[in-house]
Amino acid sequence: MSELSFSPYGACLALWLAQASQQLTPAVMAKPAQLFPVAAATAGTGPAVIEYWLDGPAHRIQLTIVSATGARVTTLVPARRRGVNAVHWDLRIVPPGIDAKEVRKEAKKGLPMPLTLPGDYNVRLIVDGVEQRRPLRVNDDPRLKMTPAERRAWTDTQIRLWQTAFAAGRQRETVIALGEQAHLQPGTRLKGTIAGFKKLEGPLQEIAERSEELLKKIVAMTRPVGAGEIAKSHEYAAALEKRRLEVRALRDTMRPAAPR
Repeated sequence: MSELSFSPYGACLALWLAQASQQLTPAVMAKPAQLFPVAAATAGTGPAVIEYWLDGPAHRIQLTIVSATGARVTTLVPARRRGVNAVHWDLRIVPPGIDAKEVRKEAKKGLPMPLTLPGDYNVRLIVDGVEQRRPLRVNDDPRLKMTPAERRAWTDTQIRLWQTAFAAGRQRETVIALGEQAHLQPGTRLKGTIAGFKKLEGPLQEIAERSEELLKKIVAMTRPVGAGEIAKSHEYAAALEKRRLEVRALRDTMRPAAPR
């Protein structure tokens, strides 16, 4: 007699199908859309699974996570097929001011997005202008031995470094583009401007690299972020702001003089 093999994935799938069949009543299927209750999720160990029913491809559908105060935390990409759809949120957030696509590229290099803070959230589903909400409880990663204040500082520092590294990289691209633009302008008065742009490329690259290096270290930590590490994150942000002012001053020299 052959032994039956046990598959954790198969067991999870069977449980999900059983739960889905219980939720998918005739009353639900008569509706255009229905957002189902969302189970609590734990950061660092598993995603939040968001399930909803659609009676057909929706023309307009939005799926977001909002905080208890109503602030948007992240935007998810919803499925639109008829039936029960499931969307997984990895409990990570895109830092403000950063392009989500670029963040995903960086994540492949060992720089994951910051984990959201533990607490109470709401899943918001809008289908053809009709909104539904379900509460979602996010528990913290049990490996993180931090007080709530330390946990927030850990997350805030990651966000600051993400923003600094991303902005420094973009600023370097801007500097290169402005240098090329200055080359194309007639006359020789911009030689100093071109040299100034060239001189800024290295420092901006260094700010981005140092921010990413510190970010990798902090992401891997399970202890509270230290005062020295926080100070460095502020130092890199201040250095970037100084370079931004220098870029702005150089850009001003490219503008034609106002007629007298």
